[in-house]
Amino acid sequence: MAKSPYVLATLLFAPALVGATIGALLPVTLLKEGGPVESATAILLFGLAIAFALRWPRATFGAQWHLPMILLLMCARELDFDKRFLAEGMLQLRLYSGDAPPSHKVLGGLVVVLILWCGWRLLRRDGPVWLTAIRARAGWAWWVLGGGMAVVLAKTIDGAGRKLEPLGIDLPAAVNDGLGQLEEGMELGFASALAIAMILFHCRERTPCRP
Repeated sequence: MAKSPYVLATLLFAPALVGATIGALLPVTLLKEGGPVESATAILLFGLAIAFALRWPRATFGAQWHLPMILLLMCARELDFDKRFLAEGMLQLRLYSGDAPPSHKVLGGLVVVLILWCGWRLLRRDGPVWLTAIRARAGWAWWVLGGGMAVVLAKTIDGAGRKLEPLGIDLPAAVNDGLGQLEEGMELGFASALAIAMILFHCRERTPCRP
């Protein structure tokens, strides 16, 4: 367990700081949409789903099936599968309110239901365990929290220029592109934080493990 408040603060902000560093230092060509960094994030998320299934097969095909499924859904989202195969993005309202083919609407609706179902199971089954681990200052739980903060920040700055246009704010192209680079880096930081959390949780099951 991580007892020092300084260690906890490090765990909390490390994923976002690492992601911001990646976004600031790597060449733009590596951080563009569909570039190597985005691919690395998707590969890491997919690898974590496979690792979870191999380490905890009973949970994967039992009560905790939603955990590797969420990792696979995030991997698919990182690869833009949510909008690559249909007329509109699965998470966009106009797919269901517009003139998209009925089959697209049904497929998109099923995926949305799956996402909501997984999210509900995550909150109901794993939320209390995670909160208990946070209060106990378990390292894995704090890495999950730090990774969550990183991905929330990444999604907040994603498409900042487009989001600010309705407010009459014209964001310079250089700033918008820079925020896009930071977003890709923070998403990789998020996936890395989940990997560290899984390793620490695995260690905790075997021997005492400090982050």
